[in-house]
Amino acid sequence: MGPCGAMGRAKENAAAAVLNLASVHTYRRRLGQNASVVEKLVQLARANPASTRKDALLALLSLAGEQENVERLVDAGVAPPARAAAHPREPLQLRRRPRRLLPVHRLQHRHP
Repeated sequence: MGPCGAMGRAKENAAAAVLNLASVHTYRRRLGQNASVVEKLVQLARANPASTRKDALLALLSLAGEQENVERLVDAGVAPPARAAAHPREPLQLRRRPRRLLPVHRLQHRHP
């Protein structure tokens, strides 16, 4: 694995770790107060792969649960990546599931 692959995996792990920490109320407040953490999450929310963007956006959404963090998030530029996630240029390609037929149960006639 080259340095780009390792770096991408490290970014993905970082976004997932911050997402996990942001689920704890005390950490959510502290993480939101750290301008460096917020700026890095915004950068990750603009990056590929999609799983990294998703984790970063979910972490930012969790941080926004603290009212005092909202202004910092907006100042860091969270709106454009959030808007891009809400209105992607390329819609998700959903595979159509084959229809499942409902099982037909035979009625059993009971003789009295």
